[in-house]
Amino acid sequence: TSGTVQCSGSEVARSVYLRQVSNSQENKEHSARSNAFSLTPVAMNGLRSLRRYVATWDFRATRDDELTLTRGDILLVAEKFDDGWVRGIRMSDLEVGFFPKDFVAEDTSPIYTLKNIVPPPEGYIKDPKFAEYDSCKRSKIAMEICTSEESYYKKLDTLDKNLAGPLSRNGIITAEECSTIFRHIQVLLNLSHCLLVHLHSRMEGWDERITLIGDLFLDLGHHMKVFISYAVHHVIGAQLILKLNNQERFRSWLEAAKEECEWTLNSLLIEPIQRIPRYELLLKDLLKYTAVDHPDTPLLREALAFVQKIAQDCNESVKRGENELKLYSITRRFPNDEVNVIVSRGATTIKERVRPSVAGGIGRSFRRPRRNSTSNRSVDSTLTFRTFFEREHKRLFVKEGPLMKTAAKFTDPSERYLFLCSDVLLIAQSTSRGHKRFKLKERVLLRHAWVTDTLSLTGDGSIPDRGLIFGTPCKVYHFLASSSEEKTEWFGLLHSHIFTQKRLFQKLLSHLSIPDERYFCVRAKAKTHHIGILKDELSFRGGEEVWVMGFKEDGGEGGEKWKPGLYATQQPFNPSPEWYFGSQKNGSFGWFPAQCSFGADSKRLEPSMEELKPATMSVVLGLKQRMRELTGRQVAPLTESERAVKVCMGEGNFKMLRIPSQGRVEDVVRKYFRPRPERSRQWTLVAQSLDESFQRLLGDDEDPGEVVDFWGKSKDQMRFVLKQTMATNHTSSHLLTLVS
Repeated sequence: TSGTVQCSGSEVARSVYLRQVSNSQENKEHSARSNAFSLTPVAMNGLRSLRRYVATWDFRATRDDELTLTRGDILLVAEKFDDGWVRGIRMSDLEVGFFPKDFVAEDTSPIYTLKNIVPPPEGYIKDPKFAEYDSCKRSKIAMEICTSEESYYKKLDTLDKNLAGPLSRNGIITAEECSTIFRHIQVLLNLSHCLLVHLHSRMEGWDERITLIGDLFLDLGHHMKVFISYAVHHVIGAQLILKLNNQERFRSWLEAAKEECEWTLNSLLIEPIQRIPRYELLLKDLLKYTAVDHPDTPLLREALAFVQKIAQDCNESVKRGENELKLYSITRRFPNDEVNVIVSRGATTIKERVRPSVAGGIGRSFRRPRRNSTSNRSVDSTLTFRTFFEREHKRLFVKEGPLMKTAAKFTDPSERYLFLCSDVLLIAQSTSRGHKRFKLKERVLLRHAWVTDTLSLTGDGSIPDRGLIFGTPCKVYHFLASSSEEKTEWFGLLHSHIFTQKRLFQKLLSHLSIPDERYFCVRAKAKTHHIGILKDELSFRGGEEVWVMGFKEDGGEGGEKWKPGLYATQQPFNPSPEWYFGSQKNGSFGWFPAQCSFGADSKRLEPSMEELKPATMSVVLGLKQRMRELTGRQVAPLTESERAVKVCMGEGNFKMLRIPSQGRVEDVVRKYFRPRPERSRQWTLVAQSLDESFQRLLGDDEDPGEVVDFWGKSKDQMRFVLKQTMATNHTSSHLLTLVS
């Protein structure tokens, strides 16, 4: 029939005869066979004593205790019965069941072992179709997979019996510490044992033509994800071992155990990390020497892809773990300072980071943060300004090394040691030889910093080839490197990571709404320089005047008080009070770090009501226009009654008109000159601020109601001015045009 091998007439008759046993006799025989032999999981020594058979015909099982055969299946026969049936094990998946004896034949082909691998026939080697696939090499690689797994299993067993168990039983470490260091070892040990049993069974019945290896890795694929979890916790365990090495009892016990088990604790703990790359290399080699039409080829390809994905995830976990370990070691080098460079969500010290991971599996701090949509309309309301940066950016160690701190003209050098991470810079001074202990001088968030190697702030000369200037909200540093190449590397890394943090700040602004308050400014003198990188930053020199923008809020019994910022209502990503928004007399405006205005030791701005000045309308409208560009949002429309504004014609003449929505300039002019509509086409509108810092000519097709909506709460500081013109067609201009 279709799907089975063709048989001669006598063979078919024999097969039919075997299946024509009466129901009563068949049930009786099956019951006798079931009682006579019960196959439990067989040890490898037991499997070696069984005879090896090959399925010569296809056979489809009709009962639960029967075994389906496909021609070519390798089977180990455990017991034979008088009715022509046998019970055995199918080697491809170790399934046990009954099948007819006439459908199998004893395998007389040689069994491949490591020392006795039969070379392929001469014709097979010369055939160009198979010249690339050497069965001898395939057999050797398969045996290498098996023997390397034996070595790996032996090391895990040593780790479990000779180190993990005694350490806990003898009270060298606590049960919690033991769980942290040896987490997942038992699972990995069981996984390796299971794979090893299957590999042994395949090698016992090895036949290069039909034996499969790839399916073993696919069947265990789901369980192999434990390697990823182990890679995560391996770093936590390594951190704990560093701490425990300070204890004499722990250190001396490990030295004694090393002589007994021949391996160190760290060398055994790293074995699972190295095992997945080893699997990947072995499967690549096995696939290379497996023929394209071999039944194992598609399985090997799928298994290799899966193992490569596991290896990639493990590598990422190891890199993150090594980075965490490096950050932790940096923290320990500041014994007298509160330096915590390990970013954790909800835990601030390494003890707090280890403890939840012991109790609840994989540590929370190592989990990949879920990336929410960056859409302006789909934002996690629980995020704040600071947690936004933590979620969007994972702190990574970048570089450490000495630089010479100098005076403003690059004189009088003294050494400083810098630790650069992807979002923070530690400026320190060494307190011991060999740069082992440090005193913290300043901790700088890179989103507040700037760097230059071309701009001389003193104005009396250029920066040396080995020099660069690094600015913080509290201080400006002049650094000298040991060489121009070292300076180039430091400058490139600083500039790159500062720019990345600034772009995150700009991304944060895109989640804000368009601000709409009555703004008041207070004058402040900049304590230090700030050089903005982005368009939305305000640049100034130390000592220059900056007008900081804010609004009035109810201060309770004390009356109104001024608060810096742009939003009176709650905003999840409000950068204030960490950042201020300000302007200068030249009309420039933008964000800058708040500390630039009050320095390191001064109090924050607390002006009296008399010191406040209404914000310049050109700045207010410029801010709203920029936020509209950043966010892609539109301002909320005013109601019909709120859209009442002054419309002036000069010489103090004006009318309060309600500007209709979805109208045109012509409609406003007609309302003003009622009932003389024929003159309307000789007039147009100019949007003008009362402080005369802003004015713009509206186009004939522009909607004045939309302009008033854009003014929002500042409409009392704006007006329309009627202007006579000979032109009848005006092209629409941008919403903002500053007075020249």
